Amino acid sequence: MTRPDGIFRAVAARRGAWGLLGRLLYPLGALYGFGAWLRRRAWEAGILGRVRLPVTVVSVGNIEVGGVGKTPVTAWLASRLNEAGLSVAVVARDLNRSSGEPYNASRPFRSNRRNTPSDEVLLLARTLPFAKVYAGPDKSRAAALALEDSAPDVILVDDGFQHLRLARDLDIVVMDFDHPFGTGVVIPSGTLREFPSALRSADWFWVNRVGPGRSGEWIGRALSVLNWRAGLVTSRPSAGKLELLCGGTVEPGGMRVLAFCGIGSPSGFRRTLEEAGCTVCDLVEFPDHHDYAPGDLSRLEADRIAAGADLLVTTEKDAVKIDRQGPALNAGFLKVALEVDGDWKRLLDDIAAMARGRRRGADDSQM
Repeated sequence: MTRPDGIFRAVAARRGAWGLLGRLLYPLGALYGFGAWLRRRAWEAGILGRVRLPVTVVSVGNIEVGGVGKTPVTAWLASRLNEAGLSVAVVARDLNRSSGEPYNASRPFRSNRRNTPSDEVLLLARTLPFAKVYAGPDKSRAAALALEDSAPDVILVDDGFQHLRLARDLDIVVMDFDHPFGTGVVIPSGTLREFPSALRSADWFWVNRVGPGRSGEWIGRALSVLNWRAGLVTSRPSAGKLELLCGGTVEPGGMRVLAFCGIGSPSGFRRTLEEAGCTVCDLVEFPDHHDYAPGDLSRLEADRIAAGADLLVTTEKDAVKIDRQGPALNAGFLKVALEVDGDWKRLLDDIAAMARGRRRGADDSQM
């Protein structure tokens, strides 16, 4: 039976008979987009009260459902700002909690299947040991806790473009090179969360997954029609080694792998594996943010043996959820870094200048 996420992708891409359903849903998508437009106008006009914090707040978000690489961009920014001597806190929504208080996800804690943070929170906490990660069902409250708990110079809000309740100093919108405007249609008929006109609120565009030998300049020209003020950064994933869950690393080149993932863009993962030199025997797709059960992993191992693959390979985001069961598997994850181009130095300088200006202002007020 086709899963709901598979049906949605087929509808959005207008594949086969699902294309008719996509066209029938177009009026509903237009209504949803109009509601999102009204909501954004109400927040930005001050009709609805916003939470303003006395610290530099930078949002990293997008206008498309599914994975475009927001979390790796957030991690990259946190690392570079830390290298520049700024203290950083990262705020993310915990998808495993619909209620409750925000918390510091960087602190060690005992977990079970019911209280384990969601995958993106776990990944950020693991990959950013120098920063504190705060999570919860509400990003504004998590940001307030970050300010109270660690008084950072900068708060980075992962997936924050639609979280309009929290005022921010910079809005960075991440998009995929292959479909920067999604399908051009709003959900449920397409993949957009808002009309493309929402991009006028962005301060920076970050075009991710620019393929080898390709340039993001044409997207920059297209985006300038909507927003000529925004700066432009481009990036592409650069594959490193395969890190085994039982410990150790291997080079990906020449490996036959059975890949699996529960992310928003499975095809991008396959492409990255192939660019790293892997032969992908098959790619098993799970729903985004899938919580792996022991039975899932047993079936994957059986599939790997049947396919004659050397290794099960997943993403780092998926790997953080199977650590306890991982050592018993012939499995690993592909370590991926970002190769960044464009005007990224000016972006970092802008954030640093705002943060240091706030710091000087706070020091002067205490004198």
